[in-house]
Amino acid sequence: MHFYYRDVDGTLPILGHRLRSGLPFFGYAESLADNSTAGTPAGTTGDGVRESYFVLDAHTGFAERYDAYMAAVGFDADVAARFRHIILHKHPGVSEICIHRKLAGQIFVQWLGITKTQFLAVLEEVAAPAALVEHVRAGDYHIVHEVTVVYRTSDRSVVRGSFYGVL
Repeated sequence: MHFYYRDVDGTLPILGHRLRSGLPFFGYAESLADNSTAGTPAGTTGDGVRESYFVLDAHTGFAERYDAYMAAVGFDADVAARFRHIILHKHPGVSEICIHRKLAGQIFVQWLGITKTQFLAVLEEVAAPAALVEHVRAGDYHIVHEVTVVYRTSDRSVVRGSFYGVL
């Protein structure tokens, strides 16, 4: 089980974000073993193991502070340069972007508020089952899609992808 927390304790002290509400949203995730208990609503964690750092911001804010955000979650300048076009320009018009540093050699990129056409492109990029792609293509959905693509930082190849929502 994964739990996501806003970084209010200064783990990622950047750009004066501490204790701010709204965006940008800097945070971290913890995973809990099957026999662990979740943190309290006040944010005190239980037996969780810190597993990732992330930042979420509106597309325009992300574009303006891209290099600072990449550095804040632990990506070096080479990775930042390698992924700039993918993160900022692959899906124009998205509402928000989120990046996660979770596993060595990988970057998790989330796009929120993508169009149906962009959603279909992501499903094809991550080699989703043909039946799922056709289901989405044939449907008349009016939902806000959120997708994640995990890339290898070395060569920008796709590791896996996911989406959140109801189809």
